[in-house]
Amino acid sequence: MTKKLWFILLALGFFTALILSSTYFQQDEWHSFGTIQAYGWRYVTLDKDLLELLFSDRFGARVIMYTLFSLFGISSLFFALFSVAVHTINSFLVYLLSEKITKNKVVSLIAGIFFFFNSLGHQAYSWFGTMAGS
Repeated sequence: MTKKLWFILLALGFFTALILSSTYFQQDEWHSFGTIQAYGWRYVTLDKDLLELLFSDRFGARVIMYTLFSLFGISSLFFALFSVAVHTINSFLVYLLSEKITKNKVVSLIAGIFFFFNSLGHQAYSWFGTMAGS
């Protein structure tokens, strides 16, 4: 059952990636892209001291966005693939955690699928401006 579920979630994820690949950048993405072009690697730590970076900033999100923009420029396809791949893995992990807790594969499958599709409504992973932080 686990292999079939993994395949189902992966297929749903890549189907969603196809839909997301036709989206576009909004103001947040253009702002980040321009800042990265202007400051390079300093974008990750721009105007932040070490304590602020470690405890009150999204340091990991800045590293992810810097890496994606540096590697792929403004091609939204790669952002969508990265975002959906990470979210699909997280959905599968929700399934596994739910299965450990409930010992019920059907409930766990519903939990994994619900987690996957529920995030579409508030753009936790489908909007590139928030996907790295989410």
